[in-house]
Amino acid sequence: KQAGDLYQIVFKEESAYEPTIAEISRKLSVDLSIIAGGIEYIQKKPLGSLVVSLSRSLDANKKREVLDFLNRFIVSRAEIVCVPHDDER
Repeated sequence: KQAGDLYQIVFKEESAYEPTIAEISRKLSVDLSIIAGGIEYIQKKPLGSLVVSLSRSLDANKKREVLDFLNRFIVSRAEIVCVPHDDER
């Protein structure tokens, strides 16, 4: 079983270099685990991707707060996708 809910975050262009996960952790007092990540270049522009885990013990309000933060601050530069667990497919 997974330890938490998984989310894939795709960062476009210069936001691929921003410390977004650290900022979320600091501002919202939430621990996120980075499961996988990398940066690719498409037409010489960076495209970053992270898979992060939010603890399943977080209440729904706190999870919503994290996702709202991502949507509010990087909505034009990022895409957030919930990655289903094997037991949820």
